[in-house]
Amino acid sequence: MSLFVWMQKYLVYIVVIVCLAGGWYGMRAKQAMHTRPRYTIGYLTGGIYRPKSGKSYSYYYLVNGKKYEATDISETGMNTENGARFVVEFDRLDPEVSTGHFTLAVPDSIQSSPPGGWEVSPIPLPAR
Repeated sequence: MSLFVWMQKYLVYIVVIVCLAGGWYGMRAKQAMHTRPRYTIGYLTGGIYRPKSGKSYSYYYLVNGKKYEATDISETGMNTENGARFVVEFDRLDPEVSTGHFTLAVPDSIQSSPPGGWEVSPIPLPAR
């Protein structure tokens, strides 16, 4: 059996396995983030409607001068204006992994975060 014929026969299974592996990796990355978190300021950039998960919002944040972009599911009572500032929790070893805490607005009295982020959130996080 040639490689092409084999791939045609098993393509659906390969795609499912790759998707499951990606989901598992994403879940593990988020779990690891909570064991070594840092916190910074996130800036809202816009909303996206997704039929299954509802409304998601895009945001960006800076860690050690590098800009990261992410998307997370909306929260009840959040400020939805572009540019709204809120707390972002990120993994200190892999800053691309993050969670936006959209309802935790950063007050104007806090102008910026340390380059590597805060070790403790400047605004108390709700209990998990």
